[in-house]
Amino acid sequence: MTSQPVGRDGVIPALPDSSQLLTKAFQAKQGDPPQSAPTGEGYAIFQVTGVMAAHAPAFADWKTHVLDDYRDEQLPGLLGQKTTELANEAKSMNDLGKAAKAVGATVKTSDLVGQSGQVPDFGEVGQVAPQLFDLAVGAYSGPINAGRTGVVAKIVDKQEPSADEIAKNFDQTRDQVLEQKRNEAFSVFMSGVWDDYKKHNLIRFSAKPQTPWQPTPGT
Repeated sequence: MTSQPVGRDGVIPALPDSSQLLTKAFQAKQGDPPQSAPTGEGYAIFQVTGVMAAHAPAFADWKTHVLDDYRDEQLPGLLGQKTTELANEAKSMNDLGKAAKAVGATVKTSDLVGQSGQVPDFGEVGQVAPQLFDLAVGAYSGPINAGRTGVVAKIVDKQEPSADEIAKNFDQTRDQVLEQKRNEAFSVFMSGVWDDYKKHNLIRFSAKPQTPWQPTPGT
């Protein structure tokens, strides 16, 4: 593919991340051998085929960018509105498939995933929507903002950890909880000591940085 002229801070729409490619491209010269650069989801082979001096674009050349910028600004609000509409329709109809069809959304099904599991077009479930793990089977979520995607989820299956899995991870979980409690207790203790020292003028602050003492070299 051949792109239109792109500025140093521009983007190449066909690539998930074109920042490193553009950095390399602006260090290259027209006609240099092809180079490679990471794109966020792999690598791209590119070659600089032309260089255009910086100039103020004419409105006729830039009007499509103005429209694209406007759409990008409106997208989060429209996406949130559409996702909320889908959530309300799904709960009202008690049928996610029919609700999705009514608002023009797509229904996808994932495998069973844990807190750190990744779902395509969604991300890490435990980071994006940890509340899903508290829902019962058959329940619908509210609208979920997954970046450039709006999601309404229905829990179709749920598996609790077995007794063997709980026993296997018990010691590790207990140690993590104990360490967290120790850190919290120490933080509270140090905060109390600090406040007490300041209250009784047992600690003072200097407004000017002190020059560290250095020994005078002998002769």
